[in-house]
Amino acid sequence: MQVLPAAFRIASRARGARAFHPRGKVWHASWSPGEVPALRGSPLLDGPRPALLRVSHAIGLPPTVPDIIGWAVRVVDAHGPGRHQDLLLASSGTGQLTRHLLLPAQDLGDTPFSTLLPYQVAGAGTHVIVARAEDPATVAYAAAVGPQPHVLPRFTVQVGGFEGPTLATVIPGALADQQLGESLRYDPWNTGPELEPAGWPNRIRRPTYAASQEGRGARC
Repeated sequence: MQVLPAAFRIASRARGARAFHPRGKVWHASWSPGEVPALRGSPLLDGPRPALLRVSHAIGLPPTVPDIIGWAVRVVDAHGPGRHQDLLLASSGTGQLTRHLLLPAQDLGDTPFSTLLPYQVAGAGTHVIVARAEDPATVAYAAAVGPQPHVLPRFTVQVGGFEGPTLATVIPGALADQQLGESLRYDPWNTGPELEPAGWPNRIRRPTYAASQEGRGARC
């Protein structure tokens, strides 16, 4: 069990960045809640909140080459001061099987994203969390992470797949300061009791995040 975290710690130190998704951009955003009956009463649904949206390459290939695209959102202070809600998703498919698979992509606007692994949702069973751009117009990923800032589309976040209820709409705004973007420490275990990573794959995954963050010296 210690081999995998050690490998992530070494990779992060060698890269001077995250072991995966080493480079990306962060946008200030707004979290506009939807309606998920199982999560009624959750602070994630009690009104709009400020958020931080990060888009990144998993491997760090040139933007013109298809890569796994990372999509991570932080709902700031969702569970109290300094207690954020983080959701980390990656480019995947839309089907019952493919929503659990990493799939390379290039265009941000028509790419589905998934947590891949399930969450326990307030006693309502285990479900993946997915997201997709509301506007079907293609937004080139090369443009989204290139040297010039671009306006991103809105994204709909849903519980249990693309046929499931809407958890929120994420509305990107201005591009954040690069230093802030590089310092952020997104973590699936930044969450509340009503929405928790579930199952043994998540238990194996958890120490790799801590090791990667330790390797690059992340603090927040």
